[in-house]
Amino acid sequence: MMFAGLVLGGCAGGGLLSDIADRPAIKTAGSGVPAAWIYPAGPRSKVQAEFAPDSTETEIGRVRTDVSAVVDDAMTVAVSRIEPAIDEPLLRESTLVVGADGSISLAAVRSVENEATGGSLRHFRYEPPLGFAPAVLEPGTVFESSAAMIQHRADDPESVLLRGEVARTSRLLSRDEIAELFGTDAPPELRGVLDVQRIKLGPARVEQRTAKLIEPGVGAVVELEERTVRVFGLVTSSRSVLLKAIDD
Repeated sequence: MMFAGLVLGGCAGGGLLSDIADRPAIKTAGSGVPAAWIYPAGPRSKVQAEFAPDSTETEIGRVRTDVSAVVDDAMTVAVSRIEPAIDEPLLRESTLVVGADGSISLAAVRSVENEATGGSLRHFRYEPPLGFAPAVLEPGTVFESSAAMIQHRADDPESVLLRGEVARTSRLLSRDEIAELFGTDAPPELRGVLDVQRIKLGPARVEQRTAKLIEPGVGAVVELEERTVRVFGLVTSSRSVLLKAIDD
């Protein structure tokens, strides 16, 4: 069952994830969450409707995620814009590596600078691959990973256009935090995960916070994303969006 009935609870969207990201992980009742629940392999697809977090009655766009099967211990995750239509719909394509223990890491990504409007793709590789999830994310723990983030030419994956660094943390959300973010009607079988990713690339500093409700065997059915970009210390863009999985 793909759950998409939640509305955002008690939040104007601006800084709630920032507040929650600063809290320590709380050890709560319940088992850990396997990486395969958070990033289930394909082949599979899902469509998500986008909403402004403070106005969840009006749909502002749609995106489609296509996940490949695991081949040679890797799978691709491609996110494309459906609505509003744009000339180049591919927003992001990630190459995820599946470890022998079931952990998930990010090896490479092609992405546009602005996912709201699309544009030309930039190409990055990560050395070493950036950890996305351990084999099992346990309650009360914080999974941390860091890597060099290298922008390269499309025709030469070994080239270096710009070198930066990225740090990422992941932890489970408590039931109280799930209620705070998504309301009190979330079914108990859904598990919450909070990811925080900070990028330093040239003069740019990017912070992205994502809270996800995970359905076992399905993956994320509701996501709240907050992204802020600063260049030379000044905010150049900021975006908050709520994504809900829907039947295509």
